[in-house]
Amino acid sequence: MFALGLASSPSGATATPAIRALLIFNVLATLYLGYLGGIPKMEGVLLWPAVAVHAALAILLALGWFVSARSYRTDKVAA
Repeated sequence: MFALGLASSPSGATATPAIRALLIFNVLATLYLGYLGGIPKMEGVLLWPAVAVHAALAILLALGWFVSARSYRTDKVAA
Protein backbone atom coordinates (compact mmCIF):
# COMPACT_ATOMS: atom_id res chain seq x y z
CA MET A 1 0.00 0.00 0.00
CA PHE A 2 2.89 2.32 0.77
CA ALA A 3 4.43 1.72 -2.67
CA LEU A 4 1.07 2.28 -4.36
CA GLY A 5 0.71 5.59 -2.59
CA LEU A 6 4.15 6.67 -3.73
CA ALA A 7 3.42 5.61 -7.30
CA SER A 8 0.38 7.84 -7.46
CA SER A 9 1.97 10.84 -5.78
CA PRO A 10 3.11 13.70 -8.02
CA SER A 11 6.84 14.28 -8.12
CA GLY A 12 9.35 16.37 -9.98
CA ALA A 13 12.05 13.71 -9.73
CA THR A 14 13.60 12.09 -12.77
CA ALA A 15 12.51 8.56 -11.89
CA THR A 16 9.11 7.44 -12.98
CA PRO A 17 6.65 6.76 -10.19
CA ALA A 18 6.29 3.12 -11.22
CA ILE A 19 10.03 2.43 -10.91
CA ARG A 20 10.11 4.19 -7.56
CA ALA A 21 7.11 2.21 -6.27
CA LEU A 22 8.50 -1.12 -7.47
CA LEU A 23 11.86 -0.34 -5.90
CA ILE A 24 10.28 0.44 -2.55
CA PHE A 25 8.06 -2.64 -2.73
CA ASN A 26 11.00 -4.94 -3.47
CA VAL A 27 13.18 -3.44 -0.74
CA LEU A 28 10.39 -3.79 1.82
CA ALA A 29 9.60 -7.34 0.66
CA THR A 30 13.28 -8.28 0.94
CA LEU A 31 13.50 -6.88 4.46
CA TYR A 32 10.27 -8.55 5.59
CA LEU A 33 11.09 -11.94 4.11
CA GLY A 34 14.59 -11.76 5.56
CA TYR A 35 13.07 -10.97 8.93
CA LEU A 36 10.76 -13.98 8.61
CA GLY A 37 13.77 -16.16 7.77
CA GLY A 38 15.27 -15.23 11.12
CA ILE A 39 12.31 -16.61 13.05
CA PRO A 40 13.01 -20.28 13.95
CA LYS A 41 9.64 -21.79 12.98
CA MET A 42 9.18 -19.66 9.85
CA GLU A 43 11.18 -21.57 7.30
CA GLY A 44 10.37 -23.05 3.95
CA VAL A 45 12.00 -24.26 0.79
CA LEU A 46 11.26 -21.09 -1.19
CA LEU A 47 11.76 -18.45 1.50
CA TRP A 48 15.43 -17.67 0.85
CA PRO A 49 15.12 -17.86 -2.94
CA ALA A 50 12.27 -15.34 -2.65
CA VAL A 51 14.54 -13.07 -0.59
CA ALA A 52 17.23 -13.38 -3.26
CA VAL A 53 14.81 -12.63 -6.12
CA HIS A 54 13.40 -9.55 -4.40
CA ALA A 55 16.91 -8.33 -3.55
CA ALA A 56 18.06 -8.83 -7.15
CA LEU A 57 15.03 -6.98 -8.49
CA ALA A 58 15.62 -4.13 -6.04
CA ILE A 59 19.25 -3.85 -7.18
CA LEU A 60 18.26 -3.86 -10.86
CA LEU A 61 15.55 -1.25 -10.29
CA ALA A 62 17.96 0.95 -8.34
CA LEU A 63 20.53 0.72 -11.13
CA GLY A 64 17.87 1.59 -13.70
CA TRP A 65 16.75 4.54 -11.61
CA PHE A 66 20.30 5.91 -11.28
CA VAL A 67 21.05 5.44 -14.98
CA SER A 68 17.84 7.20 -16.00
CA ALA A 69 18.58 10.04 -13.58
CA ARG A 70 22.09 10.42 -14.99
CA SER A 71 20.87 10.46 -18.60
CA TYR A 72 18.14 12.96 -17.67
CA ARG A 73 20.73 15.30 -16.15
CA THR A 74 23.07 15.07 -19.14
CA ASP A 75 20.18 15.70 -21.55
CA LYS A 76 19.14 18.74 -19.54
CA VAL A 77 22.68 20.14 -19.50
CA ALA A 78 23.09 19.63 -23.26
CA ALA A 79 19.86 21.48 -24.02
